[in-house]
Amino acid sequence: MILFLSELSDERWPSALAAAFPDHEVARSPCDGGARHGRDGLAELCARADILVALLPSTKATRNFLDRSFFSGLRHGVALINVGRGDLVVEHDLLMALDEGRIRHAVLDVFRTEPLPADHPFWSHPKITTTPHNSAAINPTTAIEQVCGNLRRAFHNEALPNVVDPAVGY
Repeated sequence: MILFLSELSDERWPSALAAAFPDHEVARSPCDGGARHGRDGLAELCARADILVALLPSTKATRNFLDRSFFSGLRHGVALINVGRGDLVVEHDLLMALDEGRIRHAVLDVFRTEPLPADHPFWSHPKITTTPHNSAAINPTTAIEQVCGNLRRAFHNEALPNVVDPAVGY
């Protein structure tokens, strides 16, 4: 299950993989493509997910979203991958869920505190794999194309893509 399909997930999650898991996406609100949405849609999928990939932005609504209450609704033995934002996870609750077997393994690319302190329990936990916060490598060619395209749009007073909406926080 890909937790929340968004501009962020579109950038980081290969469409071929998303296509391999049809109807396993949850969005914040109704959207094109028939993805489930909201807490009801999330609860429905969490009960049967084997792998949960979190690609959420950091907003008032998502901070501490992955907490003990959330973990209690997951299928026993689920794997968690967080490449969204570090403050989505309540770290103590994740450690408890891992120790209880609720979550079988966590792969974490982002952390509440970065860099992750040397004495942090994530480093030594046998059920956690940490990665160096590089889930989205930048291709210089496509980055230059995007910057030039945005400059062209701005100079011609055209709408820019992926504009931040302060009301939702991303």
